[in-house]
Amino acid sequence: MKKITLLSIFILCTGMGSIVSAADILLIGEPTSASSISIADFLISEGHSVTQEDRFDGPGNANDFDLVIIEPNSNSNGYNNNGLIPDRASQWNSVSAPIICMNPFFYTANNWGWSTNPNIGNISSASVMIPYDLPDHPFVAGLIEPVGDITTDTEVRAIRPARANILSSGVSLIARTQSGFNMALYTIDEGTILSDPDNTAAGAIRIAWPLAGDSGVNVWDFINSNGEQIMRNMIAAVVPAPPVSPRVTSVTIEPSSGDFLVSFLPAGIDYVLTSSDDLSSPFEEVTSAILENGNATFRVSAPNLSPNRDFFRVEEAP
Repeated sequence: MKKITLLSIFILCTGMGSIVSAADILLIGEPTSASSISIADFLISEGHSVTQEDRFDGPGNANDFDLVIIEPNSNSNGYNNNGLIPDRASQWNSVSAPIICMNPFFYTANNWGWSTNPNIGNISSASVMIPYDLPDHPFVAGLIEPVGDITTDTEVRAIRPARANILSSGVSLIARTQSGFNMALYTIDEGTILSDPDNTAAGAIRIAWPLAGDSGVNVWDFINSNGEQIMRNMIAAVVPAPPVSPRVTSVTIEPSSGDFLVSFLPAGIDYVLTSSDDLSSPFEEVTSAILENGNATFRVSAPNLSPNRDFFRVEEAP
């Protein structure tokens, strides 16, 4: 008589990775500033690892991070050429990690050249982003009504570039504060030639989200769920998710046939069912297992169940 019964079957799995990857983030700005602390606290609460630094001496190991974020109140003077180091702007623009820049002073043509203006004409406008040029863009998915509002306090103001002389190509303008000008959120594709003094090609995607606070206001202290969701969306879009390990969703013995059924997620042909008799012996592929149910269930027919194989797990195929 076979040893395998419903009570003596043990299913093991390695767990299922999160859909959103926990990112290793370099947060640029004075680590003790209120805005830097607020943003870092939010990112850490989301499960990310955050390094807070001012890097006036250049990008350093910025390429080793999953994402670089320039916080709103960072000082752009330490990150442009300014006659100090001629290639400082191009060094940062060449970074191969994605960059989200929340300070519009970095965008100017004599700084990082994310716009074609040599300076920005400052205006103070409510922190809203309407109308949306790309309302279906993944960065603005899952927002609440009023969909354009991103702060809890309508009196909070954010400095916006008053002219929308963005680059002529490689740009996706997602949202503006007013129709025709005042870009509030846009991306620059990897490889796009920027208008910095060296016309550097962007080393990866660049995201312009100007939230520099008027008179040093820490805008992030007033960010509501919309603003938080936009940050989540941006990180999820630019930081690759890790490979997802299989998660067993159900284990049954089919009454009519006595077959052993193991359902799992994510479905796919790149997984195998393995077994061991005592956890000390190596797990070996159950070669008789058949994928079915959209490649989401392994079936082992009753006659093929080995009498001493009590431990099973779904693994990635070698």
